[in-house]
Amino acid sequence: MRNPKTISDVLASDLCVGCGLCVAVAPGSWKMEESLPLPQPVKIGPESILANLTCPAINGTVQLDQESATFFSDQGERTRLGLVSNALIGYSASDQRQQSSSGGLLTEYLCELLEQGIVESVIHVASKLDDNGFEFVKSTTSEEVRNRCKTRYYPVNLSKLQNLLYGEKSVALVANPCFTSNARRLSINDSENFGALKHFVSFFCGHWKSKSWTEYLIAASGVADGLLTDFRFKIAERPANKYGFKVVNGGLEKITPMDQVPISGWQHGIFKPTLCDFCDDVGAESGDVVFGDAWIKPESESSKGTSVVLIRSQIAQNVLNVASQKGTMSLQDLPLSRLQESQDATIRHRQDGLSSRLALRFLQRRSVPPTRSKPRLSLSRATLISFVRYRLARRSHQIWQAVKNEPNAIELFNQRLRLDLFMLRVVNKIPSRRKKE
Repeated sequence: MRNPKTISDVLASDLCVGCGLCVAVAPGSWKMEESLPLPQPVKIGPESILANLTCPAINGTVQLDQESATFFSDQGERTRLGLVSNALIGYSASDQRQQSSSGGLLTEYLCELLEQGIVESVIHVASKLDDNGFEFVKSTTSEEVRNRCKTRYYPVNLSKLQNLLYGEKSVALVANPCFTSNARRLSINDSENFGALKHFVSFFCGHWKSKSWTEYLIAASGVADGLLTDFRFKIAERPANKYGFKVVNGGLEKITPMDQVPISGWQHGIFKPTLCDFCDDVGAESGDVVFGDAWIKPESESSKGTSVVLIRSQIAQNVLNVASQKGTMSLQDLPLSRLQESQDATIRHRQDGLSSRLALRFLQRRSVPPTRSKPRLSLSRATLISFVRYRLARRSHQIWQAVKNEPNAIELFNQRLRLDLFMLRVVNKIPSRRKKE
């Protein structure tokens, strides 16, 4: 199949996820256009070889097995989430648990990195000070980290990474899987400018979202001209996956349960970038440590939130050991089977359905990133679900841009996606073929 070779190829094939690494590497070749629903680079100079080497759509996931064996000395068990040396489940033993989106372990871990002297600073996502939205920032104290905690389903980018690293010697980066793997490559390929990146913290990823997701939720809340300040608001007495979101406007503050919003299920994949449908890196395979929600019972039945942790490096294991001994984290061993169960739905879509989506792109004569899967079509329930979800994700972008300024935008959006949702319900009801024991 045809793979993109340059960032220009990526932009022409709608595969850009807007990571901004090309801009960070080659500011003379690319600049970031932030006003788009999914920020995109704009060419202002000649192509850059190093920039091409940092692009998720050009690199894909085909080399992740080989690279992770190098990064982590191939210690541990090879799973569908990548290399795993150990897995844990638990939560912050402080009030951080309530303030965080999940169990608070990721925030607690970043504080431990700083307090234990593993790194001097942390690059992670926080609210913009001078504008609506979110961006990557640098924190140097635990207080800064705690004040900036929380999950944000918003398309941030790393275009300012070189500026954030200026003068630094040891930095931890917190980012999604595709940003993590390519930033890690960059720290090796351009150590002069990016070698300060020493520790990579990531999280399990279902898919990325464009800014349209934020606009959609604000419209669904009914708060005119509101600002979405919390994507994961915990609602007492509801299971962890039945969270809400907070929209504010002046003195008005409204919490809306996510399950009261039409088409809000993560399985629908609305406002998903195209590249996410061709990435099988569920477990952030280049990350030293990976955090996620414990979407397994009985932990998921509590509104307090519980985190799962995938460990690959000895440094990460040591940090967690010290935190557990200090009493800042409550941790227990987690069998790998339960770790994979917590990400089962994402694994089915991202990995099991990838071959059929590759085949679809081949039939469409469209480029795809290099992956570990090969295109294959089969008349199966999984293939049909994969096709319908792919169509739904693509159409959601187009339809929202057409209706978002209408007073009844939510109703129009739902109406125009009615056939797609009907098709998804139909294919989901097709019985699964079970292999005979």
